[in-house]
Amino acid sequence: MNALREHRLNVSRYILILAAVWTAGIVGSLGWNLYHITQNDVERARIQARIAYSKDLIYRRWNASHNGVYVPVTETTLPNPTLRSIDGLDELNIETPSGRKLTLINPAYMTRQVFEMTEQVFGTRGHLTSLKPLRAENLPDAWETKGLNAFEEGAEEVSSIERIEGQEYMRLMRPLLVEQRCMKCHESQGYEVGNVRGGLSVSVPMDPLRAISLAHKYRIAWVHVLLWIVGLIGLGSAGVRLRKAELVRELAEQELEENNLHLSAAKQEADLANHSKTEFLTNMSHEIRTPMNAILGFTEILEDRIADPRDLQCLSSISSSGKSLLILINSILDLSKIEAGKLVLEEDDHLCARDTAGDAEHLPPGGHQTGPRVLHRSRAGLPHGPDPRRPAS
Repeated sequence: MNALREHRLNVSRYILILAAVWTAGIVGSLGWNLYHITQNDVERARIQARIAYSKDLIYRRWNASHNGVYVPVTETTLPNPTLRSIDGLDELNIETPSGRKLTLINPAYMTRQVFEMTEQVFGTRGHLTSLKPLRAENLPDAWETKGLNAFEEGAEEVSSIERIEGQEYMRLMRPLLVEQRCMKCHESQGYEVGNVRGGLSVSVPMDPLRAISLAHKYRIAWVHVLLWIVGLIGLGSAGVRLRKAELVRELAEQELEENNLHLSAAKQEADLANHSKTEFLTNMSHEIRTPMNAILGFTEILEDRIADPRDLQCLSSISSSGKSLLILINSILDLSKIEAGKLVLEEDDHLCARDTAGDAEHLPPGGHQTGPRVLHRSRAGLPHGPDPRRPAS
């Protein structure tokens, strides 16, 4: 029973180990999937920021290709005072024949207005910045300053997840290089064509993207939970079957052990019985041999004293029968030797003619007158000598 209990404990221990490995695998898979979903969110935000940057850059180039565009003066689009200081710019504000007032907006002014509209509608922020800005509003923050310095060293893009006003944003910035059409406004700052003039920063909010992926994360989590439960149920079922198989095996081993004990006890009883039988046969043979030797001895004495042929024949039959009985007793002793494994077999001629003749002599006198006749015939050439294993008759 102790061995059976130990086997059950081992099976339970193995099942617990497998359950722990299965749980670790599920947790690892869930963590890996959630990590990649988060990384995909970051990558999608980075792609959106690049698209926004490309769009803003196209707007700027379109405006620059027309050397600025005139738009109606409104409360949100007032004449740009920065442009007043630019040499050669005499038509900052114009009036149409109908009396409508227009003001010139350059690429930077238009880009700022697009940034404001984009932030209001989509939440995406944009910022034109430079280490040497014309407007104080274009001064870089700490993250943008780090990116502008990286552009000076040859970097083509900087991006990372940053917090702005308590919310996470994907911030991406690429450099703005000085082009020939930019020299009209920035030549006075000492720039040359191809220099890094500044950067265009785009900040994409992460909350909308993570809200979309949150449902996917929940689905992934539930799938893993279901897989974990199914796996534990399977392990539990396998453990029950294994314990049953172990129980059946243990019971079979116990039954086999009990049967072996019974067989061993039965063998011991049989050996004891055989020993008792052998001892009985030996004692019985000894008890029979003693009076039989006396009978044979008295028969020999009578043969010396009796002269009547018929009486002598009877005595001869008594002597022969007694000797045969001694041979039978010896055979019984041989049986005990066989059971003890001590019998020695010998190869010798069997005197069939003498045996059959002796059997005929054992018939009582006058038996042929009251029953069937007994004839003894032997083929010529058969040996008739005495059996060396038997006493002479």
